[in-house]
Amino acid sequence: MSSVPDWKTVNFGEIAEQIVDRIDNPEDTDLVDYIGLEHIDSGNLKIPTYGKATDVVSSKFVCRKGDIIFSRRRAYLRKLAISDRGALVSTDAMVIRPKAGFLKQFLVLVMQTDKFWNEVISRSAGSLSPRIKWRDLSRIHVSLPPTEVQEKISRIIFCVQDNLEKTENLVKVAEKLKKGLLEELLTKGIGHREFKKTEMGEIPEDWSIVSLGEICEERKDRAYPPYEKQKYVSLEQMHSADLIQNVFAESQSVQSVTNKFLAGDLLYGKLRPNLDKAAIAHFDGICTTEILVINSKPSTSNNYLLLHFKSKPFVEYNSNGAYGTKMPRTSFGILSKHKIPIGSVEEQNRILAVVNSLNTFESNCRKQIEELANLNKKLTNLFLSGELLIPKEDMS
Repeated sequence: MSSVPDWKTVNFGEIAEQIVDRIDNPEDTDLVDYIGLEHIDSGNLKIPTYGKATDVVSSKFVCRKGDIIFSRRRAYLRKLAISDRGALVSTDAMVIRPKAGFLKQFLVLVMQTDKFWNEVISRSAGSLSPRIKWRDLSRIHVSLPPTEVQEKISRIIFCVQDNLEKTENLVKVAEKLKKGLLEELLTKGIGHREFKKTEMGEIPEDWSIVSLGEICEERKDRAYPPYEKQKYVSLEQMHSADLIQNVFAESQSVQSVTNKFLAGDLLYGKLRPNLDKAAIAHFDGICTTEILVINSKPSTSNNYLLLHFKSKPFVEYNSNGAYGTKMPRTSFGILSKHKIPIGSVEEQNRILAVVNSLNTFESNCRKQIEELANLNKKLTNLFLSGELLIPKEDMS
C-alpha cells in the first residue's frame, strides 16, 4: 500500500497494456517508418530519426501514433520514447498503451522514475543482453495519486520538458546558423564591398591567399616516461564538438613518448581527420603523439586558426589527403599545404567576436539544457514518490 493518503498501489499491468499487433511480412503493410532500438536515445521521449520499413525483412510489431515504445533489452540504457506516427517496431521493444481511464502523460512519467527503472533492471534476465518480459514488467508496483493530482503533476513536469525541448531546438538553430555564418565570414569577412577573383573564388580586395604552413607551426617538444603526475590528453579525451580542451587523464600509467603542450596551444587529432578533433588547451600538459600541437605565427592567432580547423573545407581537405585505409591519418606536412583566405589581424578579431558570441549563446543554452534535464528528473522522482506533494489549493 502507498504511504501517501489518497494514493493507491497497483500493478503496472493494471494501468497499461502491451500491444502485440504483429506483421510477419513487412511488405504486407503501407507503413513507411521503422523504429529500432538504435532510433531511441536514452532519456529522450522524442524519436529523432526513423528507419525505413522497406529495409526490414523479419517479423515486427506495429505501433500507432502516440504509443509508448519501451526497450525491453538492456534496461540500464533507459530507452523509452513516444512515437509521433504509425510505424513498424523492433521485437526487442514493447509497444505500450495506457488502459482506458488512465492518463498517458502520467503513465510516461511513471516509466521515467528511478524506482521504475531499478525494478525493470532487477527483473531483467540474461547476462550479456538482459531482457524483461511483459509478465514481469506488468507486476511492478506503481503508486497512483487521485486523477486530479495526476493531471497537475503531468502539467508541471511536461511544462519543464517542453522548455527543455525548446532550448534543445535553439541549440540546433544556433549550430546551423554558426555553420553557415562561419563559411561566409571566413571567405567574405565583415562589411566588404570590394572583392577580387582568386583561385579560391571571390575574396575581399585587401585579403590574401596563404597556406597554413605560412601562418602556423608545429610544436615538437617531446616528453619521455616515466612521468610524474601531469595532465595527459589522449584522443579519447578529445571530442569533435569541443572548442576548449578541459578534459584530461593522469600521466602516471603512460608508457610511451608524448608531445608537450602549453595552455593556449591548438591541439589537433591527426587520426581519422573526418572526426574533426581540434581544441584550444586550457592547461599545460602532455598528449599522445596522435595529437599535433600547433601554434600560430604573429599574422594570426590560435583562436582564429581553430575557426578554419572547424570549417568544412579544412575537414574535407584533411580527410581526402589522409594516408592509410583502416586508420587514416593526416600530418602537419599535409595540413600545412591547405590554403585559406585571410585578412588583417584586426578583421580576424572582429570575426572572432561574432563567432564567440554565438559560441557563448550556444554554451549557455547547453548549460540550461543540463539544468532543465536535472530539474525534470528530480521533480519526476519527487512528485511520483509522494515526497513532494501539491497543496490542495493549487489543484484548480
